[in-house]
Amino acid sequence: MGRRLHLTRTGGAISQDDWRTALADTPGVRLNRRTADTSDAELYDPQSKVWVPMFALADGRVSFPEVPGVHAMGHALRDAATHLARLLHARVLDDQGNPTPWSP
Repeated sequence: MGRRLHLTRTGGAISQDDWRTALADTPGVRLNRRTADTSDAELYDPQSKVWVPMFALADGRVSFPEVPGVHAMGHALRDAATHLARLLHARVLDDQGNPTPWSP
């Protein structure tokens, strides 16, 4: 498995209710309609014009792959993750627990 990034709250877990509320308020992100798991979410890829499974809520944090280009300004995944992090009062951390330079 490749490297992952994580939306993590200091001092508390991200609840299912908070996650669903944040998803509803984030453009280009929705609950995964292909699975029965209500904690997985998809990101709309504007280049290929398809919904891609991307985010997973587990153990009180949201994880997603560190795809090529995600650290570039204007990348759809970076924009969505930053927006979600702000709504969830969370930070974007790497696998070692270090914040990304673009973490809110």
